[in-house]
Amino acid sequence: MDVDRSKAKSMNVPLNNVFDTLQIYLGSAYVNDFTFLGRSFQVNAQADSKFRVTAADILKLKTRSVRGEDGSLKHHGLRGGNIRARRRHAI
Repeated sequence: MDVDRSKAKSMNVPLNNVFDTLQIYLGSAYVNDFTFLGRSFQVNAQADSKFRVTAADILKLKTRSVRGEDGSLKHHGLRGGNIRARRRHAI
């Protein structure tokens, strides 16, 4: 995936918004902790795998401009490329 930084800037979309969206949907993001029945639990946000299978799925993800307008990553300057899953080998 490539980010067209000039297009994102011209559309008033901070690059942090683009990269945060990718981080949350493709990885995960810490939200907070809560206590239930005397135990602490961590809350992490992550998209279900069915919403991030192909490059086309990723380009449909939404982010927000500084004016609060929602738009797809493709609309805000993300270009699709070859995405391949890399296997992690246990050592």
